[in-house]
Formats: sequence, C-alpha cells, structure tokens
Amino acid sequence: MQQKRSIIHYSWRGLLSAGLSFLLYACLVSSCTTATDSTPLPPTSSHQSLTVSYRHDSHALIMRTFVAGGVYGTLNLAPQISLYGDGTFIFGTQQQGQLTGAQLQSVLTTMLQTDGLLTFKRHQFSDLPDQNATFLELNVNDKPLELMYGSFGNQSESDQDLTEYHQLAHALTTLTESLTAPVHPYTSNQEALFVRRSFSPDPAHTRHYADTSLSLAQLADFECGPLPKDEDLNPEGNCLKYTIPEHAFIPDTQQLASIKNTLQNELHGELNEDELFYEVTLRPLLPDETDQKQVAMFGSAQNTYRAVPLQIGELPRS
Repeated sequence: MQQKRSIIHYSWRGLLSAGLSFLLYACLVSSCTTATDSTPLPPTSSHQSLTVSYRHDSHALIMRTFVAGGVYGTLNLAPQISLYGDGTFIFGTQQQGQLTGAQLQSVLTTMLQTDGLLTFKRHQFSDLPDQNATFLELNVNDKPLELMYGSFGNQSESDQDLTEYHQLAHALTTLTESLTAPVHPYTSNQEALFVRRSFSPDPAHTRHYADTSLSLAQLADFECGPLPKDEDLNPEGNCLKYTIPEHAFIPDTQQLASIKNTLQNELHGELNEDELFYEVTLRPLLPDETDQKQVAMFGSAQNTYRAVPLQIGELPRS
C-alpha cells in the first residue's frame, strides 16, 4: 500500500541531492551481549592501517541515514538506510539485503580510513539551517560521533572545512553505491503503533474501531500529548504529521491483531472511536530498536537526531 507522503518518506536514493545534509551519529547498542570485535582496516596508498571495533551481529547498528530536518521537510517514520555488523542492510522498513564481510570492510575502509570521518575537526557542514538534511549514524569504537553535511560554502570557509566537506560527500557516495546486493522484502516480528487525532477524515475510508482494551484517545495523548484547550488555537498539531512524537508504543498481541483486523491488514488508515477520528500507522521495528527500546525517526524543523522512547505492552496510567 502506498502511504501518505506527509507522514512517511522512505526515499534513500536521493541522499546526495543538492542542499541535503549528512549526519553521522554513533549510538552504542549496549543492551546486547555479543562482544565487540576489533577489525583492522587494511592500509591504502595514502593512509596507514586503522583498527575499528564494532559488534558483528545482525542487531548491532553500524550506520543509519535519514533525509529530513528542514522547515518544510517531511516526517521520516524510519531511516533511509540501516547497516548492521553482520553486513545486513535495510532500506526503510521495506527491503533487506546482505553485504559480505569483505564488502562491509571495504565500505568501512573507504569511509573511515580514506575519507577519515573519525578525525574530522568540524562536525556540522551546513550554513543554510532551514534546508532539509541527510543524517547518518555511525556506531564504531564505542565513541558517539555526529556529522552533518548540507548546503555549505555559501559563506567564507577554511580550506580544511571544505576538504572535509568533500570527503563527507565521497563517503556518502561510497555507502549508497555499495548497497547493490539483491534485496528481498523486510519482515519484522514486532510493530510500533502510532496514533494521532484527525480533523479532516475521509468518511469513505474510515473504519469503526471497537476494541476497548486499547483506547486510541489515550494512545494519541501518550504519543503526541494532549490537544490544546484554547479554542482559538488550531487543534491540528504537527506531531506525527511533520514532527516526531514524544513516545512510541508496541501493543500486546491481541491489541495488535485487533488493529490489523480493523485496518484490513494495511499499515495505515483512519479509524473512528466514539465519534472521534484518528490516523493510525503500524511501523515495523528494525532489529536494534526492540533491544534499545527506542524508535529511529526524524522530523522536520529538527537539526539533530533524537530517538523516540518505546513503551512496550501497556500504556502508563495517566
């Protein structure tokens, strides 16, 4: 099913579009028990050997990219690219492929050694702050790092900054051009449920929701906060339309089955509960998100990555 563009943006091939930014952010996956391995990257013609450490398993995030952040950007309910320590790569939450160990090492060698991302002096390359952005998380050496690549050079910049800016662009090109292995549909055994109030429903496509074990009204308040009580304010908020929510939620098995049945196994739809209308979206979770109890999303008017805390099984009592 094609989902609404105002809510979900999964395009990954536009990562090098002009005016986009490139964020490199390391978030260590600390809850898993797999040991972190040190991997020497072979020397190149102009660089000595570099040793990097990361966990070599399918839940260990190495890299992740987003395209978002501009004032007029869209909400990304999922990253464009997620790359894991065993070579698994996932486009959005839709397609999955696999790099060999040698291919993964080649990507890391180029990005970390040849392009030197770990040694940059400057971490944000954008002098037009309202522009959309491309963000990349990197998770090696147990050292968080965040880099931002965007429209840059509109003001006077140092030679070193411009050199690093072009190295960052080359690193991103390397990543996107390396993910050419065959892909197949991505499947997840868990899904987050997102709910927001709707004030312009389409009656022809609205379904009645009758499961009293999970209140859509309560879930919408939990994820996006209560609606403004001032009648002069527009009740149509930005949460889950342009900006990320305060929380994410995984319903229990029976609640999830009820939602899926009401949505007729679609991932997005409009539901009617007690004569109020809600936009409802099911978002498959990525391998690291359940371990971390947080969801990787990125919204408009946002200049740094913030994971969304994930509540599992039961909503907190208000």
